[in-house]
Amino acid sequence: MRGAILCALGIASTLCACGTAALPGSATVNKQSPAIAVLPLQSPAAPTAPPSRPSIPDTSITLTPKTYESAGPCSGLQATAAFSYASPSCQLAWAQFFPRQLAGQDLMDASVMPKTVSIAAGVDPAAGRALATAFYRWQAFYDWAALNLNKSAIALLESPTAPTQLGRAIGEGTFVYSVPPCDMPTAIRVVHLSVAAAATIESRAGIAPDPLALVATWPACAGAEVAAPDGARIHIEMTPSSYVSVVTGAIVQTAPFGSVFDLTSSVDCVNNPGLSAECGGAPK
Repeated sequence: MRGAILCALGIASTLCACGTAALPGSATVNKQSPAIAVLPLQSPAAPTAPPSRPSIPDTSITLTPKTYESAGPCSGLQATAAFSYASPSCQLAWAQFFPRQLAGQDLMDASVMPKTVSIAAGVDPAAGRALATAFYRWQAFYDWAALNLNKSAIALLESPTAPTQLGRAIGEGTFVYSVPPCDMPTAIRVVHLSVAAAATIESRAGIAPDPLALVATWPACAGAEVAAPDGARIHIEMTPSSYVSVVTGAIVQTAPFGSVFDLTSSVDCVNNPGLSAECGGAPK
């Protein structure tokens, strides 16, 4: 019996022929051992990397912004004019600010803001165009209000969550000599915020941002020139070198400005790794 088991296992060749087993006092049993195929070992195939997806380039659009939208009460005011020269409906829209003169349609034409904007992949070009235009309109009216020392307009246009030093100065009655062109960005890119970016902005600014945002490239700037309490002329909000920030906000309708950007935060890209995806694609 032991020999039969060993033979079946292919071990005891002296006890049997691994096919015909002759045991004492027993009949001859013809039984073929099952054939066992021995296959050569093969190394497992190395995993193949997924095909790389080509990066989708930004879409470049050209803005043709108007200071006043066509449906607005001041759309017919072509150039800066005295309050009394405007139409009655335009005067009514501006009355709450008690202005001596009004900005005309040429305000944004003379702006140094870039008219070409980058729209990141996945962003609806129409939505990107609207957001960038509202930002430019807000910036143009803000600087106009600052130069005209219009506290009421500044109070409306100033961000309650991201106030500027210039806005505070005007609110305190500080005289403004000039607001330089470098106060405006040199490039704008409209993006969808990543989850990491939204979390970073919320932790820094204390407010949950809208999903669509602007990545703005700012130049070095001497800042606005204002009068100090002792009468000296000083510069505020100076930036010694260029930088990039992620600017968040939404479009709001505000008379008489129309569709303007309601700023909620501006977070510098430096030392904020959560913004790397957005800031890495910033326009130059």
